[in-house]
Amino acid sequence: MGFKTLSIDSVSIRADRYEIFMNDIVLKKASDQLQEVVVFAEKPVIENKEGNITFNASESSLSAGSNASDLLKNIPLIAADPDGKITVKGKEPKILIDDKPVELNAQQLQDFLESMPGSMIERIEVMTNPPPQYANEPGGVINIVTRKGKAGKSGRLSVFAGTRGEKGANGSFTYRKRGFTFSISAGMGSNIYQGNGYSRRENIYTDSSNYLNTDSRYRNLNKRPGTRMHVDYDLSSRDAINAVISYNKNIFDNNSNTRYTNLNQFKDISKLSERSIESDGFSSNPSGTITYTHRGKNPGETLRFINSGSYSYNENNRYFYQQFFNPDYTPNGIDSTQQQFTTSDNYGYASRLAYDKMFANKTTFLSAGGSFNRNSSRVVLLSEYFKKSDSQYVKSDLLSNDFKFIQTISNLRFSMKQLFGKGNSISAGLSAERTTVHFDLYQIQQHLGNFIGLFFPFLILTGNGKRSSTSLFLIEERYADLVWGN
Repeated sequence: MGFKTLSIDSVSIRADRYEIFMNDIVLKKASDQLQEVVVFAEKPVIENKEGNITFNASESSLSAGSNASDLLKNIPLIAADPDGKITVKGKEPKILIDDKPVELNAQQLQDFLESMPGSMIERIEVMTNPPPQYANEPGGVINIVTRKGKAGKSGRLSVFAGTRGEKGANGSFTYRKRGFTFSISAGMGSNIYQGNGYSRRENIYTDSSNYLNTDSRYRNLNKRPGTRMHVDYDLSSRDAINAVISYNKNIFDNNSNTRYTNLNQFKDISKLSERSIESDGFSSNPSGTITYTHRGKNPGETLRFINSGSYSYNENNRYFYQQFFNPDYTPNGIDSTQQQFTTSDNYGYASRLAYDKMFANKTTFLSAGGSFNRNSSRVVLLSEYFKKSDSQYVKSDLLSNDFKFIQTISNLRFSMKQLFGKGNSISAGLSAERTTVHFDLYQIQQHLGNFIGLFFPFLILTGNGKRSSTSLFLIEERYADLVWGN
């Protein structure tokens, strides 16, 4: 009596923090009219703890006009090749979104990261010392944690533009109440990259020299619409279900032009040609994930079941044209015209069961589970060259292809982890895996397939944030290829 009512709207619980210590709860007198004072501190942009790096994207100015792929390239230990493939210390990592694995192929993952706005990312965790369920990942784990929002309704709208032709807009809406969260985000980004360059090369021989001059220019256009929706619902104090549906698209239109000039020792033109390459197409990638989580009575005990599915359709059209000239830049009648049309349909399904438990001493951990992953890809490549005598395009059988690839991976694992002081631990376990691959080569009417069984005991030592792993022994059974046809 005589005090104001105090309401605490939310309590943050993290998987790596099993105990929550509440401060003293102080009630204010009803007659107290003083205003509240909020004290806050900014997080550092990059944190390093026990060899794991956390990039707090919400504290970085880069997140406003960037996508997830751009942010990853600015984090220590992470590199990306010209094709967009992400590596950690030169090895390919496992990608997680909100602690859930992303079961996408390389092209789908690249499109997904490029369409995910940086403004919806809270932080990116680079785990070179990953949890036991991902202990066998040679490149560690990258966990992208999205913004969750506060209790109630909240929204965000952002518009960005850059000097290199980047522009776009994205928005998000979140509703949170007790054990229910609904969030949706959508955006559109585009860029136009233009450039030019040159190269001057001299080949020196004992009696003479010749030269090769190259001049080029290019223009690349990309548009990336995308949307993502997720729902979290607490069935009870220990049971929760999560569903995520996402869709992203990449539309591109690129062209480049290069002139090749060969010069003899007197710097007279001996060969002159121009080559133009154009490519256009798109990729469309819907995917969905549903997760059930059960928390045991004891802290640190979790059972999680994850099911995900994805589909991708890609279309890539490329046009090649090379024309040769006389030294006075007049056409000499020699040219080459080719075109390639590639389409691919990709289906993926993954199921993962994981059980993790922390024992009463809080230094011993058990992790067990299994996974099933199946991917199917149908690729059709049609290559044609222009035959002048008939004024029509003719199929090139050697450069064309039509095949279907199916891969199935089943895995069972069990491991124990023991902590010895800060930053020191030892992990040991067993992993059994079976991989089946199958090819349907429609162009030559052949079918290929094989399967491999692996039994893999492992031992991982971690000291002062550094990690080393050793396989005690490896048993591999490889069965002969099965080939049949007409």
